[in-house]
Amino acid sequence: IQHVRVQAAPTRNEFISGQLLANGRLDFIKASGTTWSNLFYTTSSATQACNTTLGGCNQTFDLAYEQLSGRALMVYNRLDVSYGTLYYRTWDGNATSSESSFVINASANSNFNWMKLIPKGSRLTDNRSNEMMFLAVDNSSNLYAAYWDGTQFLASTTLKTSFPTTDGRPFDGAWETLSGDFVAIYGSTTATTQDIFTRRIFSGGAWGIATSTFSMGDATGPVKPYWVSV
Repeated sequence: IQHVRVQAAPTRNEFISGQLLANGRLDFIKASGTTWSNLFYTTSSATQACNTTLGGCNQTFDLAYEQLSGRALMVYNRLDVSYGTLYYRTWDGNATSSESSFVINASANSNFNWMKLIPKGSRLTDNRSNEMMFLAVDNSSNLYAAYWDGTQFLASTTLKTSFPTTDGRPFDGAWETLSGDFVAIYGSTTATTQDIFTRRIFSGGAWGIATSTFSMGDATGPVKPYWVSV
């Protein structure tokens, strides 16, 4: 197993685990009480080796629960079909939906290397909802975002081209509690700029302009950021 993601349901005693194997097989497994059962599996990536080469191990899936309804959303790359397309299924506690897809970039001849789903709100709070934000970087060094409104993904946005690296996950985001806006943070280092991180805000259904927020100030020159957590 190369990557594992586990999320807990906000409305019932349940966990879902996504497990990406070294041969590229991706399994989603549900746990309720002491009982485990398979939801579905697919081929999500090429063969990976997390303990050898930098960049040889990617998380080509993610999962999260809608914090209001308790429905799980599972997103993943599929190696055997269309490039630039996000595939997903939902689980409502009783049944897994059929597979759906959403075109992130129709012209992209590439697969997604890293994915992140960020649900809005948290359990037992007033601001929880069924909204989520999807962030992903592909192996053509493009960073994308797509908004989940509780029913479907809406028009995707390219947050950045010529991303500094696809060897890690130098991006993340979070929903502001009071404003309800989503804030994305990602590395923007180039060949001539030092350790720059950029902020971009999704508000009222639209993305604002990119704003450089801060530099780590590495005196030795530009250094690629490999991981961001917000």
